[in-house]
Amino acid sequence: MIKYNVLNRSTGGVQFTAVIDCEEDELTSVKLALAVKWALKNSVNLSEANLSDADLSGANLLIY
Repeated sequence: MIKYNVLNRSTGGVQFTAVIDCEEDELTSVKLALAVKWALKNSVNLSEANLSDADLSGANLLIY
């Protein structure tokens, strides 16, 4: 488990910090995808998050 900062696309500051299950040296795209899933599970607002490098292929982002 690592803490991963997702940045605000406008300011470059930290939008939120996700606790994700992966290695520190994992690809940025994978860490961002895991952070998005964490954010959805924790009701984090993603409207200004910089997700341009996220690999969300195959991700189920439906909220129940």
